[in-house]
Amino acid sequence: MSKSAAAIPASGALAQPSIGTMGATGRRVGMAQRRYPVVAVLTAVVLACTAMGQGAGVVRAGVPDEAPASPSDFNGDGYADLAVGAPGNARGRGLVNVIPGGSDGLRGTAGTSLSQASLQVAGTAGRGAFGTALASADFNRDGYADLAVGSPSENGRAAATGGVSVFYGSSKGLQASGGQHWPAASSGLPTGCRRLGIALAAGDFDGNGYPDLAMGADDPGAVLVVRGSTAGLSQAGVVLAAETYTGGRYGNALAAGDLNGDGAAELIVGAPGHDASTDWSGAVFVHAGSRTGLSTTARLVTPDAVGITDAGSSDFGGTLGTGDFDTDGFEDLAIGAAEAGMGGLVAVLPGSAAGVNPSAAVLWTQDSPGVPGVSEIHDSLGGALAAGDVVGDAADDLVIGIPGERLDGRRGRQHGAVLVIPGMAGSGLSATGARGWTRDTQGVPGKPVLSDRFGAALAIANYTGSAAADLVIGTPGQSFRPYADGGGSITLLPGEAHGLTSSGSAVWSQASPGIAGSPGYHDHFGAALTP
Repeated sequence: MSKSAAAIPASGALAQPSIGTMGATGRRVGMAQRRYPVVAVLTAVVLACTAMGQGAGVVRAGVPDEAPASPSDFNGDGYADLAVGAPGNARGRGLVNVIPGGSDGLRGTAGTSLSQASLQVAGTAGRGAFGTALASADFNRDGYADLAVGSPSENGRAAATGGVSVFYGSSKGLQASGGQHWPAASSGLPTGCRRLGIALAAGDFDGNGYPDLAMGADDPGAVLVVRGSTAGLSQAGVVLAAETYTGGRYGNALAAGDLNGDGAAELIVGAPGHDASTDWSGAVFVHAGSRTGLSTTARLVTPDAVGITDAGSSDFGGTLGTGDFDTDGFEDLAIGAAEAGMGGLVAVLPGSAAGVNPSAAVLWTQDSPGVPGVSEIHDSLGGALAAGDVVGDAADDLVIGIPGERLDGRRGRQHGAVLVIPGMAGSGLSATGARGWTRDTQGVPGKPVLSDRFGAALAIANYTGSAAADLVIGTPGQSFRPYADGGGSITLLPGEAHGLTSSGSAVWSQASPGIAGSPGYHDHFGAALTP
């Protein structure tokens, strides 16, 4: 049954989240995790590396006195900038647009771009899908945020495909010179491993003050972790591999968050094809961080453990996020299962000194009491996740993408929607004040069209320096006439004291002044975002 516009009200205070990164105020924006009852011993291939150390024995460097830049503040001016991936640009070569923030918000007319065809950018400038995944942190703590970009189709049909590029920030923004590149072929990944860069996450896994970078490769499945330092990221790192068979897609999703409050972030790895019961139900692996680095074993969270029944092909673990929804000092973990049940669901596991406890998980769907909307088949609720404080009350809020949502009175499906569930000090997420947003919501620019997939990507950051963070929503399926189906766009909803607002909202695409490129067939501008 289709839902009416009234089912997604246009008013109500909401807050927004961001996945596996930190907000512009320096608070971690994302979702945290707990402990897991089932322990999976992982195969760890430890590379000789100068900065990661051997296995779990990482040598700690002294924490520098200067504060690191907030993620995505590439020029160190105190305002978050926005990186937007268009992995299908130029027939699959890919492009990343960077839109600077400032006191007046994001300035599309001042945007810049990065691609593998750019001068001094390493990697093969073929159809690498550059911009499929993005992550940001100040890896060398020089006061300028840096950007990691995944290109999982790099190197074409070779035995090992994919790669990751890192661009370092400066007073002039991101620089192509002095960057780094990790090709799959020389990364130490297991034989035949493909699609390095399908997912990225930044986190301080050893608590030494320098963010590290995790890079996912999901076929057959592995994660490469390299360590941050004053000299930047180490070129060699540690490889984690958890699946004993192909198809589990371990590494397809990544997030970082300090779930137990010990000062070292955990690495959360999604394996949405995990076959624990031969039905591809999916799973999530949590690698504990510590002063000696990431553990090479992981606690396993399955759909059964969080109370999800009939989870076959649910895509459990296909999206991940971390955030402190109750302000208890422990990050909580959100796990998306976009194909579970009627229309998808999100499981939220609270963090604690002992980690996360799957039995304490709360499941959220559009049929949850107080949540706007109605669950319908192929809604794909949980297709994107973000966490952050959009009302400035210190509690992170959870934003859930519903890219398959069908809007009443509109032709076709996959128009898309976004659900915001506010967090609250002491009690956590609450349906009270929950609010839905679509392109039919009053004041939101644009008109819903079939296959828009509004909500397929999300980012939360403070682009203006105000008290509340803002939300950017990717609509990678938006079409432009006559020959640009799937050209894509992004929508900004400003945050304020009462939550998100459509006042001052804006839309950008590759047809906008200052944005590099022009809308093309399946460019998918907005398929990846980082705050």
